[in-house]
Amino acid sequence: MNPLARLDLRKFRVDSESFAGQALDLGVKFRKLDKDVADGLLVFLRLKGTELGRKNRTGIGITNDLLTRAVRQVLACIDLGLLDLSGGDLNMAVDLLKSGDYEEFRKKGYECAFNRLQEMKDTCESIAARPESAFLPDEQRRIGAWASLAPESWLCPDLEDEGKERVVDPVKDFDAFRELKSRMDFLRTVPWKVLDQLKEGVGDEGSFSGLVRNLILSLAVDKADLVHRSEDIESFHRTCFTDGGLRENIRKKVLSLVKQQLSAEVEEEFRTPILEEFRAEICNLERMGFAEFAESFLMEKKMEASEESSDADKLLELTEVLNVEE
Repeated sequence: MNPLARLDLRKFRVDSESFAGQALDLGVKFRKLDKDVADGLLVFLRLKGTELGRKNRTGIGITNDLLTRAVRQVLACIDLGLLDLSGGDLNMAVDLLKSGDYEEFRKKGYECAFNRLQEMKDTCESIAARPESAFLPDEQRRIGAWASLAPESWLCPDLEDEGKERVVDPVKDFDAFRELKSRMDFLRTVPWKVLDQLKEGVGDEGSFSGLVRNLILSLAVDKADLVHRSEDIESFHRTCFTDGGLRENIRKKVLSLVKQQLSAEVEEEFRTPILEEFRAEICNLERMGFAEFAESFLMEKKMEASEESSDADKLLELTEVLNVEE
């Protein structure tokens, strides 16, 4: 019995979110493709999925999970290959589908997937070693997993199940990786000396949203660093905000400067999402009462607490010295 018969192939049908699915829908709609073209694709999935499953098995039998992974990999490769060979042109993709050469799409797609996954691995290894990553604490585990990725098998450590591996999606995960990389690229537009000074002050409390708020303050008042004391926060609130929120001239100034920073390193398609994060943080600041506002920044209060502790230690030492002298 064909082991693939155990799988419900209906769940592997291409959908409208995939490039291949869009091309199939377009081709059938305008009668450039037969309605049973998707069935031909399923036949190919049966054959290639079984072949890959047998190739990658570690025991005598082919597990259901292995078959599922093999079929999903074939389908993802077809989608990527068709996208690459057509240059993203749906009409050309329809013409390519008419040939029915799914193996050509799969081979090209595997090459594209390998290159994407290799890029994820190499870049995340670099990101993990860079000090700017301290301001992406929520991404640290994912960066580490992708840095350990095996492009040949598409596998990386599973963040949800320690000791196990999971398949990396060369489409959805690659999109998430590019978004993460865009944040890192933006961080690299900030002079490292300035970031290092802030990192030294906040320790493990760094965050991307906190950094955004600190940048808003510094850009608004032309401050040359990102380390803010209580008086900086109070002055920013007093001089740059009105009852209606951030003064319009200050808002325009901040967003204009951010756009300039983004244009230096960040890919164009990711500039708008980052700019929207700045707009969102401005809105958050406008809604806060002053007490919450003052606590929302990555501020030097931690340094101040350290300095107060240091002063207290010095006073204690001085007292002990005086007591000894007495």
